Amino acid sequence: MSTESLQTNRQVDLDQLTNDFTKWQGKYRDLGLQNISLQQELNHLIDEREQGRKAARTTEEELTQYRSIITSLQDTLAKRCDLEDENRSLREVVANMEETITKLKEEGQGALLDVQAHLEQVHATDKAEMEDSHHQQVREMEEKARALQQAVHDKSAEIKQLQQQLVEAQKDRQMEIVKLRQEYDAKLVKLQSARTQRSDKPNSASSHILREKMLNAQAASEREVASLRQTVSELKRKLSNQQQPSGAKRKR
Repeated sequence: MSTESLQTNRQVDLDQLTNDFTKWQGKYRDLGLQNISLQQELNHLIDEREQGRKAARTTEEELTQYRSIITSLQDTLAKRCDLEDENRSLREVVANMEETITKLKEEGQGALLDVQAHLEQVHATDKAEMEDSHHQQVREMEEKARALQQAVHDKSAEIKQLQQQLVEAQKDRQMEIVKLRQEYDAKLVKLQSARTQRSDKPNSASSHILREKMLNAQAASEREVASLRQTVSELKRKLSNQQQPSGAKRKR
């Protein structure tokens, strides 16, 4: 009877071992599936990390390009400041010339009045005795008038030359702005093409801001040129008004 009991126990242990093996085999299979899932997640994370690195490199390249554009815009603004200083100096030169012309005209008018007064005095005292002196004074008066007229003519020529310099400066400035505008548009088109492929909206907004700054700088330059034109026109008008009374006196 003890032998039968021992065989029964062995049979029970074998069944238990079979069940345990089946359970452990299921757990091993589950662990294998979990391992595969974890490996897939790890690969996915590695891919995302690589994409993040690529995006970071792309962003760094775009930042470098934007820094280059910003540096170019800063150089443009610096050149514009230099042009404004040059225009300011030209306006000062024109103002000094206008002041000189005014002084010359005042001196000429004073000299003419003095000569006329002297001639009247000579005529009142003794016309016959002072005729030679009278002619001499007239010649001197005419020479002074011619000298003053020549001085006015020279100053007018200098003003025309300054006006031509302003026109040339305007052309150079406009050509420079067009050149910078073309370079900026070329860079902007290149960046916009790259951004369109990646649908990068914040960079598009930043590019729009840079374009607005360029347009504002160009508008300010155009206003400055218009102001200079108005200043030169005003100087020409004043010079023309000042020449008319002098010409009328010479005719008389």
